Amino acid sequence: MNHTYRNIRRRLSRTLLLTTTITLMSAAQPALASEHADSIIPKHEQEGLHLTLTGPAKSRGVTSIHKRAAVPLANEFPNGAIEYSALRAREITLAPNGQVALHQHQGRPGMAYILSGTIVEYRETEKGIETIEHSAGSIAYEKSGVAHWWHNRSDSDVKALVIDIVPVELTPPHHGKESHGKEKH
Repeated sequence: MNHTYRNIRRRLSRTLLLTTTITLMSAAQPALASEHADSIIPKHEQEGLHLTLTGPAKSRGVTSIHKRAAVPLANEFPNGAIEYSALRAREITLAPNGQVALHQHQGRPGMAYILSGTIVEYRETEKGIETIEHSAGSIAYEKSGVAHWWHNRSDSDVKALVIDIVPVELTPPHHGKESHGKEKH
């Protein structure tokens, strides 16, 4: 691992820790119910997929998304490589039988920490299609190239804290300014 990559990983780890701390200390208002299903996945991650994995084309049963924080990353990386990106944290609630549609991550690394409940992830890997059950306390890591979808097969809500790096335009209303978890998304 080269020196620059280690520095980037170290800074990202610190930023994730800061964002997680802000997230756990913040209160947030949920987005409107009509906005939920279409706001989990960027549209470009569902277009032109050529995968072995099959899954739902639309998300459903997402009952709330609490945007917890977004931190612009331009100052985190001295070379400006991700000047137009932000670190985003959202709390997502998925109702029983709800699903997050099939998508493939493209320049949107992140992680999903399961806060409560049990959910099944269907993920395409080098070994084939994997079915992974995640319970409270587990983390799913997501990076470019990861193709997956999620299904809440349980009888109760599942809550997840999802932290990812996204284009600044996906973190309104502050448009690149640091936020502290009070705005709706």
